[in-house]
Amino acid sequence: MLRVLMVTEHPRLDTITLLPSQLEERQITAGTIVRAMSPAGLYWAESIVLPQSLYVNRGDLLFIVCRFGEGHLHDNFYTDFDDPRVEECRVYAALMLPLGYDDGLVLPFPAASFVETRERFDLSNSGDVGELEALLRNELARASFSTGRSLVPPSPPCAGGPAYEFRQEPAPVELQRRIYDAIDVSDHLTMRGLSAYVRSQMLISRTTFIPEGLYTLFISLDATFSLVMRRLRAAGVNEPNAYDAQAFIEQAFGDEPSGIRYFENFMRTASRRSTRRAASVCSHTRRCRAARDTSCPRH
Repeated sequence: MLRVLMVTEHPRLDTITLLPSQLEERQITAGTIVRAMSPAGLYWAESIVLPQSLYVNRGDLLFIVCRFGEGHLHDNFYTDFDDPRVEECRVYAALMLPLGYDDGLVLPFPAASFVETRERFDLSNSGDVGELEALLRNELARASFSTGRSLVPPSPPCAGGPAYEFRQEPAPVELQRRIYDAIDVSDHLTMRGLSAYVRSQMLISRTTFIPEGLYTLFISLDATFSLVMRRLRAAGVNEPNAYDAQAFIEQAFGDEPSGIRYFENFMRTASRRSTRRAASVCSHTRRCRAARDTSCPRH
């Protein structure tokens, strides 16, 4: 995601503007970030207070605020793209993960507009939060939202975008706080899985990129497998395998033992769907129709 900032002169802030050529040289390594949410997502209706982070609903603007750089080097991660920051992904994961398999989804969709500062704002102080909100609104007001070939998600309602969509159920705030506390942003394996999961849901929510979202989801699934294997080894299991990992998950959720490998049913279903989609795409290509390619599954 392209970083386009920033804020004009302000007595309390030491901020910078990042140009595309400077993405790899991010100068603010610790401070506070406030980022707008795009109406492309699906959200909790109420504001939520998390340790060192906030999720705020103002009606015409949803945004998150969090501190970053808590002993974590942003450039020592699994991807060259550090946007959103891992501390932001921690917030998004805490908002998303408390929902069970049959309880639907929450889909945070971070917008490109944000404000970063070295100032460590007091997030329990409504004045400080209001100051950050005002700066973000100023950034949204002056930002130019690309059109044409650029695939830019909708801007917030305060910047002329559509209304947000909310879940009707109340947020499980206590569980969200427990999940937030359990996420270690310095654990690269954990953050790899969570960041890939957040990105996969962003892609899946945009119909054009559903296959790409599923591919990214497999990265997240692979990270969970590695985390379970790590846990099994720490518990004294010698040379754990995919069957042990699946049994661990089933025991953790109180399910009956299935005797299958780790998420084997999901893998089979996803593989069949990918094959069907590839066949469908192939059958509609001009080259395939002209050549009557007999290797195509649909011919």
